[in-house]
Amino acid sequence: PEGREEMVELVAELRNYARETQHEKIIRGISMGLALMQYQQEENADAVIEDMRTDRDPVLRYGAMYALALAYCGTGSNKAIRILLHTAVSDVSDDVRMAAVIGLAFILFKTPERVPQLVKLLMESFNPHVRYASCMAVGIAMAGTGDAESVAMLEPMLEDMTDYVRQGALIGTALIYMQQSDTSNGRKIKSF
Repeated sequence: PEGREEMVELVAELRNYARETQHEKIIRGISMGLALMQYQQEENADAVIEDMRTDRDPVLRYGAMYALALAYCGTGSNKAIRILLHTAVSDVSDDVRMAAVIGLAFILFKTPERVPQLVKLLMESFNPHVRYASCMAVGIAMAGTGDAESVAMLEPMLEDMTDYVRQGALIGTALIYMQQSDTSNGRKIKSF
């Protein structure tokens, strides 16, 4: 279609500008803009994602993780999950790893119960950014469910030695408890 050609041109122009400028905030804005443009594009976004994913600039790789999460949002795509999990344990940038783990929640939002099991091992990562993102992914996926197992999974993270991991566990737990009455979860909500 005609609109698709315009989109390809626009994406190329934005990518070139991101590679030419030295301003990190501009690169981050372009990176997130490109990610948002890939929403529900699935395979049509693969070339853009691959190009961003292999860039040497970590900000573009960070955007690639969100582009992947948005392109395959709610699809449960095994290919996308595999890429995100691989990136979560292999990228040299902590921000990219964090975005990859959080992206899992977006891809699996239609089957949220898969997320806690998927990130269980990542919660034990030596990398605090990965631990933080694991807490956030569980919170995002299980938001508003009051799921006791997910809350129990986040509980030990509330004692993590890294402050922002504790923050992620608090936010994740709050997301899970969102819109729940205090009578659910054995009155744990009030004390939380």
